[in-house]
Amino acid sequence: MSIMIENIAPNPLVAPIIQFVPFEKPRPFVIPSRLVMRYTICEYCGNESAFAFRVLNHLHGILTCDSELCKNNAKRDVHAFFHTEKYARMGDIIKMFPDMNLQSIAVMRRDGSITPGGKILEGTIDLPCFLRKLENNWCIPVTFTQDGNNSAKCMPIKYLIHSGLSESFIDNLIKTLDAGIYKNEYDAFMEACRT
Repeated sequence: MSIMIENIAPNPLVAPIIQFVPFEKPRPFVIPSRLVMRYTICEYCGNESAFAFRVLNHLHGILTCDSELCKNNAKRDVHAFFHTEKYARMGDIIKMFPDMNLQSIAVMRRDGSITPGGKILEGTIDLPCFLRKLENNWCIPVTFTQDGNNSAKCMPIKYLIHSGLSESFIDNLIKTLDAGIYKNEYDAFMEACRT
């Protein structure tokens, strides 16, 4: 008999309470969780040759097998998690808004000064970068050098206006993010939760 993790929290996307239960039938949905010290079985079908489908980093995600159904469900569930937590993967944003792929940006500092020569962080497969909504502002991860020191920060998107992006472009980007770039996957996840 395989082991399955069951979420017993009232809301399926918030603060899951995890317990081990017998795996008896295929699962229609899975909540991303820690990948440390886990049985390597597919969280959807119980197949014992599972691999990690990463979410935020190499330690957080979903275990899935190679079947297309399970991989597609994992992608859907990861995107539903992003939608709920107000994340947007930088790679997905740059595909939707290629003008965001700037070679150099002006970084607005907390004191109001502007540091030229910054870069938008795109991340890697193992450590992806995300836009995140913080204190009602969509923030973008950036790096910059000042006084010979390398620094990184999350800067509100609205400050990209200092990097040559138009106000209408930035407004459109914020409206798209507020509407939810993963909204369809979130809706599909919620439908799977009802089955």
